[in-house]
Parts: sequence; structure tokens; C-alpha cells
Amino acid sequence: MDETTLARFETKYVPEPNSGCWLWLGILNNKGYGRFNAKYDGKKGQRYAHRVSYAHYKGLIPKELELDHLCRTPCCVNPEHLEAVTHAENLRRGNNGHITKPENLARGDANGARKHPERMTRGDKHWARTSPELLARGDRHYSKIKPELVSSIGSKNPKAKLTEAQVLEIRALAENEGSPPVLAATYGVSVNTICSIINRQTWKHI
Repeated sequence: MDETTLARFETKYVPEPNSGCWLWLGILNNKGYGRFNAKYDGKKGQRYAHRVSYAHYKGLIPKELELDHLCRTPCCVNPEHLEAVTHAENLRRGNNGHITKPENLARGDANGARKHPERMTRGDKHWARTSPELLARGDRHYSKIKPELVSSIGSKNPKAKLTEAQVLEIRALAENEGSPPVLAATYGVSVNTICSIINRQTWKHI
């Protein structure tokens, strides 16, 4: 980045003292990643802000690698919180450290269906045949017996700190470059809560 672009970039994030994250104040995509108009890898256009940051402070990202957020905060653009890794490694880390190793994917005679065929109940031995009363329908369905379990979403949940109207306001403000830290302070919730709302990881029903 040239000096002008760098100066513009630096106005778009704010350091968070507790985590060390540089929280992006500009536009976020639907997954919570910052977007920034800049020239990157010889091309000009809207780029991922964290990739622009990494390229400026640490160098271009090899084409066979991608960036992993070590802090697990998508809107962070601190280059020290980013690491260039392979796609497979990024997936492994994103899956809570689990990786689908060959020994975890039993095939052939090692597969559970081969080793324990007695557990593969079918036909008249299937629980749906032996205990049809468990297939509750109509007035016996749990949604009719305990409707509170179905209706306790959104603001109806006793633990909810926001209302549907506030969530819609947050998403609208985020689209107009409302920053997660400012929105979090305004609505009295955490930055991660704001990012989850913007990414539609929570409050999916609206």
C-alpha cells in the first residue's frame, strides 16, 4: 500500500486492548470479514481487509495458502493474528482442531456396520416398528405438548438481551459501516455477539 492508502486503511480499524485484535470498522461481508478498496497483487478493487493487512506488513500470501485467524475473530486485521496455512490446515483448525485422518474414517471391514451388524437394526427390528409410540404425531407431538420449547426463540428466550427490532437495526447499521465495537457498546453486548448477528450465526429466524 502507498502512504495515502495506508493512512486510509489505518482509519478503518481500532485496536482492542484486551485481545490485541485490530477490529475492522469498515464494511463487513456476511461472514464478518472486513472489505477494503485497495490495489492488491497488481489488481485494484475491493479486497479482504485482513489479506491487505497481511500483504502490507508481512508480504504477499503464496497462492497455495490462505489466512487463518488465530484469534478466531473474522473482523480482526492484526497481521500478528494471521497465519498463512494450507486449505486443509485451515479447515482442521476451523473444526475445533479435529482433522479427518484416515484412521478416523473407517472403511471396509473396519467400518462399524461390518464389525457390529447387530447394531444396524432394519425392517421389523427397527425402533420405529418395535416402538411406534415414539413416533409422536399430531396432538402428541412435543411441539403441542410443550409449545414453550418451540416459541422460546429470539426475544421470547428468557436469556435474550436484544429484541428483533434491535437485531434488525444492528444489521442495517453494519451495512452502513457501523463498527462492531461501537455497536457492541451501544447495545450493551459483546463484539462477538455483534459479529454473530451480522454473520447470521444467531437470530437466524429474522
